[in-house]
Amino acid sequence: MSHVDPEPDEARRQRRPTTFVIVSFLAATVCFLVAESFAQFWATGVDRPARQIAHELAPEIVDLAAARGQLRRLQVLGHRRVHGPPWAGRAEIESARAKIDEHLEHFVAVAHFPEEVGLARQVRAGLRDLDRALADLEESVRARDIASALHVVDRELDPAAERVAEATRRAIDLNARESRKLAKRIAAIRARSIRLTIILEGLAVLVSALALVTVVKVVRSYEAALGRSNATLSRQASVLEEFAGRVAHDILSPLGAVSLALDYARRGGPNTATMLDRGTRALQKTTELVDDLLRFARSGAVPAQGDRADLREAARSTAREIAPAAASANVAVSVEPCEPCEVAASPGVVSSLLSNLLENAVKYMGDSAVRRVTVRVLPRDGAERVRVEVEDTGPGVPTDLADKLFQPHVRAAGTGQRGIGLGLATVKRLAEAHGGAVGVRSEPGKGSLFWFELPLARRPAIDPAGRR
Repeated sequence: MSHVDPEPDEARRQRRPTTFVIVSFLAATVCFLVAESFAQFWATGVDRPARQIAHELAPEIVDLAAARGQLRRLQVLGHRRVHGPPWAGRAEIESARAKIDEHLEHFVAVAHFPEEVGLARQVRAGLRDLDRALADLEESVRARDIASALHVVDRELDPAAERVAEATRRAIDLNARESRKLAKRIAAIRARSIRLTIILEGLAVLVSALALVTVVKVVRSYEAALGRSNATLSRQASVLEEFAGRVAHDILSPLGAVSLALDYARRGGPNTATMLDRGTRALQKTTELVDDLLRFARSGAVPAQGDRADLREAARSTAREIAPAAASANVAVSVEPCEPCEVAASPGVVSSLLSNLLENAVKYMGDSAVRRVTVRVLPRDGAERVRVEVEDTGPGVPTDLADKLFQPHVRAAGTGQRGIGLGLATVKRLAEAHGGAVGVRSEPGKGSLFWFELPLARRPAIDPAGRR
Protein backbone atom coordinates (compact mmCIF):
# COMPACT_ATOMS: atom_id res chain seq x y z
CA MET A 1 0.00 0.00 0.00
CA SER A 2 1.51 3.28 -1.09
CA HIS A 3 1.95 6.19 1.28
CA VAL A 4 0.50 9.62 0.44
CA ASP A 5 2.23 12.65 1.92
CA PRO A 6 0.00 14.91 3.95
CA GLU A 7 -0.98 18.31 2.51
CA PRO A 8 1.76 20.87 3.13
CA ASP A 9 1.09 23.16 6.11
CA GLU A 10 1.49 26.31 3.97
CA ALA A 11 -1.27 25.23 1.57
CA ARG A 12 -3.59 24.53 4.47
CA ARG A 13 -2.82 27.95 6.01
CA GLN A 14 -3.55 29.69 2.71
CA ARG A 15 -6.84 27.92 2.32
CA ARG A 16 -8.09 28.55 5.85
CA PRO A 17 -8.70 32.31 5.43
CA THR A 18 -10.46 31.70 2.13
CA THR A 19 -12.69 29.03 3.67
CA PHE A 20 -13.46 31.24 6.65
CA VAL A 21 -14.32 34.19 4.43
CA ILE A 22 -16.57 32.03 2.25
CA VAL A 23 -18.35 30.68 5.32
CA SER A 24 -18.62 34.21 6.71
CA PHE A 25 -19.99 35.46 3.42
CA LEU A 26 -22.57 32.68 3.34
CA ALA A 27 -23.54 33.32 6.96
CA ALA A 28 -23.92 37.06 6.41
CA THR A 29 -25.90 36.46 3.23
CA VAL A 30 -28.24 34.11 5.07
CA CYS A 31 -28.78 36.73 7.77
CA PHE A 32 -29.71 39.37 5.26
CA LEU A 33 -31.93 37.03 3.25
CA VAL A 34 -33.78 36.00 6.39
CA ALA A 35 -34.15 39.66 7.38
CA GLU A 36 -35.48 40.49 3.92
CA SER A 37 -37.89 37.56 4.05
CA PHE A 38 -39.20 38.56 7.44
CA ALA A 39 -39.52 42.18 6.36
CA GLN A 40 -41.61 41.07 3.39
CA PHE A 41 -43.65 38.78 5.64
CA TRP A 42 -44.41 41.57 8.14
CA ALA A 43 -45.16 43.97 5.29
CA THR A 44 -47.75 41.48 4.02
CA GLY A 45 -49.27 41.36 7.50
CA VAL A 46 -49.55 45.16 7.54
CA ASP A 47 -51.08 45.37 4.08
CA ARG A 48 -54.46 43.83 4.87
CA PRO A 49 -55.38 45.90 7.98
CA ALA A 50 -54.04 49.03 6.28
CA ARG A 51 -56.24 48.45 3.23
CA GLN A 52 -59.22 47.77 5.49
CA ILE A 53 -58.65 51.06 7.31
CA ALA A 54 -57.98 53.11 4.17
CA HIS A 55 -60.62 51.62 1.86
CA GLU A 56 -63.39 50.44 4.18
CA LEU A 57 -63.48 51.89 7.68
CA ALA A 58 -62.28 55.46 7.08
CA PRO A 59 -64.54 56.11 4.01
CA GLU A 60 -67.49 54.59 5.85
CA ILE A 61 -66.93 56.86 8.85
CA VAL A 62 -66.88 59.85 6.50
CA ASP A 63 -70.10 58.72 4.77
CA LEU A 64 -71.88 58.05 8.05
CA ALA A 65 -70.90 61.46 9.42
CA ALA A 66 -72.10 63.13 6.18
CA ALA A 67 -75.41 61.24 6.41
CA ARG A 68 -75.91 62.51 9.95
CA GLY A 69 -75.38 66.06 8.72
CA GLN A 70 -77.95 65.60 5.96
CA LEU A 71 -80.42 64.16 8.50
CA ARG A 72 -80.12 67.33 10.58
CA ARG A 73 -80.55 69.41 7.44
CA LEU A 74 -83.64 67.40 6.48
CA GLN A 75 -85.19 68.06 9.89
CA VAL A 76 -84.62 71.80 9.51
CA LEU A 77 -86.08 71.76 5.98
CA GLY A 78 -89.11 69.84 7.23
CA HIS A 79 -89.87 72.51 9.81
CA ARG A 80 -89.44 75.25 7.19
CA ARG A 81 -91.72 73.38 4.78
CA VAL A 82 -94.61 73.60 7.20
CA HIS A 83 -94.71 77.38 7.17
CA GLY A 84 -93.71 78.02 3.55
CA PRO A 85 -95.80 78.12 0.39
CA PRO A 86 -96.73 74.71 -1.10
CA TRP A 87 -94.24 75.01 -3.94
CA ALA A 88 -91.24 76.08 -1.79
CA GLY A 89 -88.71 73.75 -0.17
CA ARG A 90 -89.77 70.47 -1.74
CA ALA A 91 -86.75 70.27 -4.05
CA GLU A 92 -84.35 70.87 -1.16
CA ILE A 93 -86.00 68.12 0.89
CA GLU A 94 -85.76 65.69 -2.02
CA SER A 95 -82.10 66.61 -2.53
CA ALA A 96 -81.26 66.07 1.16
CA ARG A 97 -83.10 62.74 1.17
CA ALA A 98 -81.22 61.59 -1.94
CA LYS A 99 -77.87 62.52 -0.37
CA ILE A 100 -78.75 60.48 2.73
CA ASP A 101 -79.31 57.42 0.54
CA GLU A 102 -76.08 58.13 -1.32
CA HIS A 103 -74.03 58.31 1.90
CA LEU A 104 -75.66 55.26 3.49
CA GLU A 105 -75.77 53.07 0.38
CA HIS A 106 -72.56 51.14 1.08
CA PHE A 107 -73.18 50.84 4.84
CA VAL A 108 -76.68 49.46 4.37
CA ALA A 109 -75.64 47.05 1.61
CA VAL A 110 -72.41 45.68 3.13
CA ALA A 111 -71.94 44.99 6.86
CA HIS A 112 -68.29 44.49 7.82
CA PHE A 113 -68.94 43.26 11.36
CA PRO A 114 -71.75 41.23 12.97
CA GLU A 115 -72.79 44.21 15.08
CA GLU A 116 -73.20 46.29 11.92
CA VAL A 117 -75.90 43.92 10.63
CA GLY A 118 -78.27 45.02 13.40
CA LEU A 119 -77.36 48.67 12.94
CA ALA A 120 -77.94 48.46 9.18
CA ARG A 121 -81.36 46.90 9.86
CA GLN A 122 -82.21 49.79 12.20
CA VAL A 123 -81.10 52.30 9.56
CA ARG A 124 -83.29 50.70 6.88
CA ALA A 125 -86.31 50.67 9.20
CA GLY A 126 -85.69 54.28 10.20
CA LEU A 127 -85.39 55.38 6.57
CA ARG A 128 -88.73 53.72 5.76
CA ASP A 129 -90.34 55.61 8.65
CA LEU A 130 -88.64 58.78 7.45
CA ASP A 131 -90.03 58.34 3.92
CA ARG A 132 -93.55 57.79 5.29
CA ALA A 133 -93.21 60.92 7.40
CA LEU A 134 -92.05 62.96 4.39
CA ALA A 135 -94.98 61.68 2.33
CA ASP A 136 -97.43 62.59 5.12
CA LEU A 137 -95.81 66.00 5.47
CA GLU A 138 -96.13 66.66 1.72
CA GLU A 139 -99.78 65.67 1.77
CA SER A 140 -100.53 67.96 4.73
CA VAL A 141 -98.65 70.88 3.16
CA ARG A 142 -100.50 70.50 -0.13
CA ALA A 143 -103.77 70.50 1.80
CA ARG A 144 -102.57 73.56 3.75
CA ASP A 145 -103.32 71.72 6.98
CA ILE A 146 -100.72 73.41 9.16
CA ALA A 147 -101.74 71.64 12.36
CA SER A 148 -101.46 68.24 10.72
CA ALA A 149 -98.12 69.19 9.15
CA LEU A 150 -96.74 70.29 12.52
CA HIS A 151 -97.94 67.02 14.04
CA VAL A 152 -96.18 65.04 11.32
CA VAL A 153 -92.92 66.94 11.80
CA ASP A 154 -92.95 66.62 15.60
CA ARG A 155 -94.31 63.08 15.95
CA GLU A 156 -93.10 61.34 12.79
CA LEU A 157 -90.31 63.14 10.95
CA ASP A 158 -88.11 64.17 13.89
CA PRO A 159 -88.31 60.81 15.75
CA ALA A 160 -87.55 58.86 12.54
CA ALA A 161 -84.56 61.09 11.76
CA GLU A 162 -83.28 60.75 15.34
CA ARG A 163 -83.48 56.95 15.16
CA VAL A 164 -81.45 56.89 11.96
CA ALA A 165 -78.95 59.40 13.38
CA GLU A 166 -78.47 57.32 16.55
CA ALA A 167 -77.88 54.14 14.54
CA THR A 168 -75.30 55.93 12.34
CA ARG A 169 -73.58 57.34 15.44
CA ARG A 170 -73.23 53.85 16.89
CA ALA A 171 -71.91 52.65 13.53
CA ILE A 172 -69.30 55.44 13.57
CA ASP A 173 -68.23 54.41 17.08
CA LEU A 174 -67.96 50.78 15.96
CA ASN A 175 -65.82 51.64 12.93
CA ALA A 176 -63.63 53.91 15.04
CA ARG A 177 -63.01 51.11 17.56
CA GLU A 178 -62.11 48.69 14.78
CA SER A 179 -59.77 51.28 13.25
CA ARG A 180 -57.95 51.68 16.56
CA LYS A 181 -57.56 47.90 16.86
CA LEU A 182 -56.12 47.66 13.36
CA ALA A 183 -53.80 50.62 13.96
CA LYS A 184 -52.47 48.89 17.10
CA ARG A 185 -51.94 45.72 15.10
CA ILE A 186 -49.97 47.66 12.47
CA ALA A 187 -47.80 49.26 15.17
CA ALA A 188 -47.13 45.87 16.81
CA ILE A 189 -46.19 44.27 13.47
CA ARG A 190 -43.87 47.15 12.67
CA ALA A 191 -42.18 46.92 16.10
CA ARG A 192 -41.55 43.18 15.69
CA SER A 193 -40.18 43.73 12.19
CA ILE A 194 -37.75 46.41 13.34
CA ARG A 195 -36.52 44.34 16.30
CA LEU A 196 -35.87 41.29 14.13
CA THR A 197 -34.22 43.37 11.43
CA ILE A 198 -31.87 44.96 13.97
CA ILE A 199 -30.90 41.56 15.39
CA LEU A 200 -30.19 40.06 11.97
CA GLU A 201 -28.30 43.14 10.84
CA GLY A 202 -26.19 42.95 13.99
CA LEU A 203 -25.33 39.32 13.30
CA ALA A 204 -24.41 40.12 9.71
CA VAL A 205 -22.16 43.01 10.77
CA LEU A 206 -20.42 40.82 13.36
CA VAL A 207 -19.70 38.09 10.82
CA SER A 208 -18.43 40.68 8.35
CA ALA A 209 -16.10 42.15 10.97
CA LEU A 210 -14.61 38.74 11.71
CA ALA A 211 -14.02 38.16 8.01
CA LEU A 212 -12.38 41.58 7.73
CA VAL A 213 -9.93 40.73 10.54
CA THR A 214 -9.09 37.42 8.83
CA VAL A 215 -8.29 38.68 5.35
CA VAL A 216 -8.76 42.24 4.16
CA LYS A 217 -8.62 41.54 0.48
CA VAL A 218 -11.46 39.00 0.46
CA VAL A 219 -13.56 41.03 2.87
CA ARG A 220 -13.33 44.08 0.61
CA SER A 221 -15.02 42.12 -2.13
CA TYR A 222 -17.63 40.91 0.30
CA GLU A 223 -18.15 44.43 1.69
CA ALA A 224 -19.65 45.65 -1.59
CA ALA A 225 -22.26 42.88 -1.54
CA LEU A 226 -22.92 43.58 2.12
CA GLY A 227 -23.48 47.27 1.38
CA ARG A 228 -25.93 46.48 -1.39
CA SER A 229 -27.86 44.05 0.79
CA ASN A 230 -27.85 46.53 3.67
CA ALA A 231 -29.18 49.30 1.43
CA THR A 232 -31.98 47.05 0.16
CA LEU A 233 -32.91 46.03 3.68
CA SER A 234 -32.85 49.63 4.90
CA ARG A 235 -35.12 50.71 2.05
CA GLN A 236 -37.58 47.94 2.87
CA ALA A 237 -37.58 48.86 6.57
CA SER A 238 -37.97 52.54 5.71
CA VAL A 239 -40.93 51.84 3.39
CA LEU A 240 -42.59 49.71 6.04
CA GLU A 241 -41.99 52.35 8.73
CA GLU A 242 -43.28 55.22 6.61
CA PHE A 243 -46.33 53.25 5.52
CA ALA A 244 -47.30 52.22 9.05
CA GLY A 245 -46.68 55.74 10.35
CA ARG A 246 -48.74 57.35 7.58
CA VAL A 247 -51.75 55.06 8.06
CA ALA A 248 -51.73 55.48 11.83
CA HIS A 249 -51.43 59.27 11.47
CA ASP A 250 -54.32 59.49 8.98
CA ILE A 251 -56.65 57.40 11.14
CA LEU A 252 -55.74 58.87 14.52
CA SER A 253 -54.98 62.44 13.50
CA PRO A 254 -57.27 63.94 16.21
CA LEU A 255 -55.08 62.26 18.83
CA GLY A 256 -52.19 64.69 18.91
CA ALA A 257 -49.89 62.73 21.23
CA VAL A 258 -50.21 59.52 19.20
CA SER A 259 -49.68 61.34 15.92
CA LEU A 260 -46.55 63.04 17.29
CA ALA A 261 -45.13 59.72 18.51
CA LEU A 262 -45.68 57.92 15.19
CA ASP A 263 -44.26 60.84 13.20
CA TYR A 264 -41.16 60.81 15.38
CA ALA A 265 -40.82 57.06 14.84
CA ARG A 266 -41.20 57.50 11.08
CA ARG A 267 -38.24 59.90 11.07
CA GLY A 268 -36.13 57.25 12.79
CA GLY A 269 -35.12 59.27 15.86
CA PRO A 270 -32.89 57.74 18.56
CA ASN A 271 -35.71 57.52 21.13
CA THR A 272 -38.29 55.83 18.93
CA ALA A 273 -39.28 53.26 21.55
CA THR A 274 -39.88 55.96 24.19
CA MET A 275 -42.02 58.01 21.84
CA LEU A 276 -44.08 54.97 20.82
CA ASP A 277 -44.67 54.13 24.49
CA ARG A 278 -45.84 57.69 25.05
CA GLY A 279 -48.15 57.48 22.04
CA THR A 280 -49.59 54.17 23.25
CA ARG A 281 -50.29 55.64 26.66
CA ALA A 282 -51.96 58.64 25.03
CA LEU A 283 -54.12 56.35 22.88
CA GLN A 284 -55.13 54.31 25.90
CA LYS A 285 -55.90 57.44 27.86
CA THR A 286 -57.92 58.93 24.99
CA THR A 287 -59.84 55.69 24.53
CA GLU A 288 -60.54 55.64 28.25
CA LEU A 289 -61.69 59.26 28.13
CA VAL A 290 -64.01 58.66 25.16
CA ASP A 291 -65.42 55.46 26.65
CA ASP A 292 -66.05 57.10 30.01
CA LEU A 293 -67.71 60.17 28.52
CA LEU A 294 -69.85 58.07 26.17
CA ARG A 295 -70.90 55.84 29.04
CA PHE A 296 -71.72 58.92 31.10
CA ALA A 297 -73.74 60.46 28.25
CA ARG A 298 -75.65 57.24 27.56
CA SER A 299 -76.49 56.81 31.24
CA GLY A 300 -78.63 59.95 31.15
CA ALA A 301 -75.97 62.12 32.81
CA VAL A 302 -75.96 59.88 35.90
CA PRO A 303 -72.50 58.68 37.02
CA ALA A 304 -71.97 54.93 37.23
CA GLN A 305 -71.80 53.39 40.67
CA GLY A 306 -68.31 52.51 41.84
CA ASP A 307 -66.41 54.96 39.59
CA ARG A 308 -63.31 56.39 41.27
CA ALA A 309 -60.20 58.26 40.15
CA ASP A 310 -57.03 59.55 41.83
CA LEU A 311 -57.08 63.35 41.49
CA ARG A 312 -53.37 63.75 42.22
CA GLU A 313 -52.34 61.34 39.48
CA ALA A 314 -54.90 62.78 37.05
CA ALA A 315 -53.57 66.31 37.64
CA ARG A 316 -49.98 65.23 37.04
CA SER A 317 -50.88 63.22 33.95
CA THR A 318 -52.91 66.05 32.41
CA ALA A 319 -50.12 68.55 33.11
CA ARG A 320 -47.65 66.28 31.31
CA GLU A 321 -49.95 65.96 28.31
CA ILE A 322 -50.43 69.70 27.91
CA ALA A 323 -46.74 70.45 28.49
CA PRO A 324 -45.78 70.57 24.75
CA ALA A 325 -48.57 73.04 23.92
CA ALA A 326 -47.74 75.10 27.00
CA ALA A 327 -44.05 75.17 26.12
CA SER A 328 -44.80 76.40 22.60
CA ALA A 329 -46.85 79.22 24.17
CA ASN A 330 -44.05 79.94 26.68
CA VAL A 331 -46.31 79.04 29.61
CA ALA A 332 -45.05 77.17 32.70
CA VAL A 333 -47.48 74.56 34.06
CA SER A 334 -46.96 73.12 37.56
CA VAL A 335 -48.88 70.89 40.00
CA GLU A 336 -48.47 71.66 43.68
CA PRO A 337 -47.64 68.66 45.92
CA CYS A 338 -50.61 66.96 47.56
CA GLU A 339 -51.66 63.67 49.10
CA PRO A 340 -53.40 60.93 47.04
CA CYS A 341 -57.11 61.69 46.85
CA GLU A 342 -59.81 59.59 45.16
CA VAL A 343 -63.09 61.10 43.96
CA ALA A 344 -66.36 59.46 42.86
CA ALA A 345 -65.92 59.89 39.10
CA SER A 346 -64.32 57.92 36.31
CA PRO A 347 -60.73 58.73 35.23
CA GLY A 348 -62.01 59.88 31.83
CA VAL A 349 -64.40 62.42 33.39
CA VAL A 350 -61.70 63.79 35.70
CA SER A 351 -59.30 64.04 32.76
CA SER A 352 -61.92 65.97 30.77
CA LEU A 353 -62.45 68.45 33.61
CA LEU A 354 -58.74 69.09 34.08
CA SER A 355 -57.93 69.22 30.36
CA ASN A 356 -60.61 71.83 29.65
CA LEU A 357 -59.42 74.14 32.43
CA LEU A 358 -55.70 73.73 31.66
CA GLU A 359 -56.15 74.17 27.91
CA ASN A 360 -58.22 77.33 28.50
CA ALA A 361 -55.59 78.73 30.86
CA VAL A 362 -52.81 78.23 28.29
CA LYS A 363 -54.95 79.24 25.32
CA TYR A 364 -56.07 82.57 26.81
CA MET A 365 -52.79 83.61 28.45
CA GLY A 366 -52.64 86.55 26.01
CA ASP A 367 -49.64 88.89 26.23
CA SER A 368 -49.11 88.58 29.99
CA ALA A 369 -45.53 89.16 31.10
CA VAL A 370 -45.74 86.43 33.78
CA ARG A 371 -46.94 83.24 32.08
CA ARG A 372 -47.70 80.58 34.68
CA VAL A 373 -50.49 78.06 35.34
CA THR A 374 -50.72 76.33 38.73
CA VAL A 375 -52.86 73.30 39.63
CA ARG A 376 -53.84 72.58 43.23
CA VAL A 377 -55.68 69.59 44.67
CA LEU A 378 -57.16 70.64 48.03
CA PRO A 379 -58.76 67.89 50.12
CA ARG A 380 -60.34 69.32 53.25
CA ASP A 381 -60.50 67.43 56.56
CA GLY A 382 -64.03 66.36 57.38
CA ALA A 383 -65.44 67.58 54.07
CA GLU A 384 -67.24 65.29 51.66
CA ARG A 385 -65.82 67.07 48.61
CA VAL A 386 -62.35 67.84 47.28
CA ARG A 387 -61.54 71.01 45.36
CA VAL A 388 -59.25 71.39 42.35
CA GLU A 389 -58.01 74.88 41.45
CA VAL A 390 -56.40 75.98 38.18
CA GLU A 391 -54.87 79.44 38.61
CA ASP A 392 -53.29 81.44 35.79
CA THR A 393 -51.53 84.78 35.40
CA GLY A 394 -53.44 85.76 32.25
CA PRO A 395 -55.47 88.89 31.55
CA GLY A 396 -58.41 87.75 33.67
CA VAL A 397 -62.12 87.44 32.86
CA PRO A 398 -64.10 90.52 31.77
CA THR A 399 -66.49 91.61 34.51
CA ASP A 400 -69.54 91.35 32.25
CA LEU A 401 -68.79 87.66 31.54
CA ALA A 402 -68.15 86.45 35.09
CA ASP A 403 -71.77 85.42 35.79
CA LYS A 404 -72.35 83.59 32.50
CA LEU A 405 -68.90 82.19 31.75
CA PHE A 406 -70.02 78.56 32.24
CA GLN A 407 -72.95 78.88 29.85
CA PRO A 408 -72.69 77.24 26.38
CA HIS A 409 -71.30 79.34 23.51
CA VAL A 410 -70.14 82.19 25.75
CA ARG A 411 -66.73 83.51 24.67
CA ALA A 412 -64.82 86.71 25.35
CA ALA A 413 -64.65 89.07 22.39
CA GLY A 414 -61.35 89.96 20.74
CA THR A 415 -59.34 86.95 21.95
CA GLY A 416 -58.49 85.80 18.43
CA GLN A 417 -58.75 82.16 19.58
CA ARG A 418 -60.76 79.51 17.80
CA GLY A 419 -63.53 77.62 19.54
CA ILE A 420 -67.27 77.38 20.04
CA GLY A 421 -67.43 78.10 23.76
CA LEU A 422 -68.35 74.65 25.12
CA GLY A 423 -65.28 73.84 27.25
CA LEU A 424 -66.36 75.53 30.49
CA ALA A 425 -69.98 74.48 29.91
CA THR A 426 -68.76 70.88 29.76
CA VAL A 427 -66.84 71.35 33.02
CA LYS A 428 -69.97 72.67 34.73
CA ARG A 429 -72.20 69.89 33.39
CA LEU A 430 -69.81 67.08 34.36
CA ALA A 431 -69.02 68.46 37.81
CA GLU A 432 -72.64 69.13 38.78
CA ALA A 433 -73.85 65.81 37.37
CA HIS A 434 -71.39 64.09 39.72
CA GLY A 435 -72.66 66.02 42.73
CA GLY A 436 -69.98 68.71 42.57
CA ALA A 437 -69.75 72.39 41.71
CA VAL A 438 -67.70 74.87 39.67
CA GLY A 439 -66.70 78.49 40.01
CA VAL A 440 -64.25 81.22 39.11
CA ARG A 441 -62.51 84.13 40.80
CA SER A 442 -60.88 86.69 38.56
CA GLU A 443 -59.47 90.18 38.59
CA PRO A 444 -58.97 91.79 35.18
CA GLY A 445 -55.29 92.22 34.46
CA LYS A 446 -54.16 89.93 37.30
CA GLY A 447 -55.29 86.45 36.26
CA SER A 448 -58.06 83.98 37.02
CA LEU A 449 -58.67 81.03 39.33
CA PHE A 450 -61.09 78.40 38.04
CA TRP A 451 -62.14 75.59 40.37
CA PHE A 452 -64.34 72.55 40.52
CA GLU A 453 -65.35 70.24 43.34
CA LEU A 454 -66.17 66.53 43.27
CA PRO A 455 -67.42 64.18 46.02
CA LEU A 456 -64.82 62.00 47.68
CA ALA A 457 -64.99 58.31 46.77
CA ARG A 458 -66.30 56.12 49.55
CA ARG A 459 -63.91 53.54 50.85
CA PRO A 460 -64.99 49.91 50.23
CA ALA A 461 -66.47 48.27 53.27
CA ILE A 462 -64.24 45.72 55.09
CA ASP A 463 -65.83 42.77 56.85
CA PRO A 464 -64.44 41.39 60.17
CA ALA A 465 -62.39 38.79 58.26
CA GLY A 466 -60.52 41.58 56.49
CA ARG A 467 -62.09 40.99 53.12
CA ARG A 468 -63.37 43.95 51.07
